[in-house]
Amino acid sequence: MSRIITDTDRVGMHASSRDVRPGWAHAAACLDCRLLLSGDDEVRRRLALLRLGEPRINVVDQVMEQISQQHLLG
Repeated sequence: MSRIITDTDRVGMHASSRDVRPGWAHAAACLDCRLLLSGDDEVRRRLALLRLGEPRINVVDQVMEQISQQHLLG
């Protein structure tokens, strides 16, 4: 079962709520867009479920460790 993501779900992801509202207003009235966005939401939900068991990787720590190792090797 999928749900349509509201503009408040998207705020802070890529754009401000002011920027997002017109797109979601259009999607509410357009069946094709609603279907696409529902599919996108379903993919995100499934990916979130897959990621539940994965360990978190701190990318900054990994990059800093590589820089330190490269610096030591000269």
